[in-house]
Amino acid sequence: MIRSFCLAFALALFVTRSDAEDWGAYQIVSVSAPEFVLEAVGGTNEGDVVSVNQPNNAANQKWIIQPKGEGWFWLMPSSQPTLTLTVTNGETKTGAKITIEKDNKSDAQRWSLTKQDNGSYAIEPKHAPGMGLDHFGGKKEPGAKVDLWQQKPGDGHLQWFIR
Repeated sequence: MIRSFCLAFALALFVTRSDAEDWGAYQIVSVSAPEFVLEAVGGTNEGDVVSVNQPNNAANQKWIIQPKGEGWFWLMPSSQPTLTLTVTNGETKTGAKITIEKDNKSDAQRWSLTKQDNGSYAIEPKHAPGMGLDHFGGKKEPGAKVDLWQQKPGDGHLQWFIR
């Protein structure tokens, strides 16, 4: 009986692991401006804003992707993994600011990662279905705004490569 249970448990772990993505610390790259990566500006303080910048291999440009269950994830800057990507004040409107904040048990800190046909991901907050992480206008300039925007299939501003 114990042997059967152990075998079933080991098999369940194998099946679960083989279907899961191998998440760790990654750069999140804008599809609309692939020369830029997602950056927690400053990257160490609660409330630091999130924008895009040219990659420099800094810890505030690398993100730890941590599963939180049921297809939801935390995205935490490597520079301060006690903080997580957050839609400020749990707003749901277009243009809502994205920051890094301490865990507040909010669905505004849980993100789905939906793989797109081009290999990128649409990143959507749990609290605002149909909205996504947006590289505003695909602006090709350091410090360009990252905000919340309505998901549109094929919109490169709402797609991110995870590398």
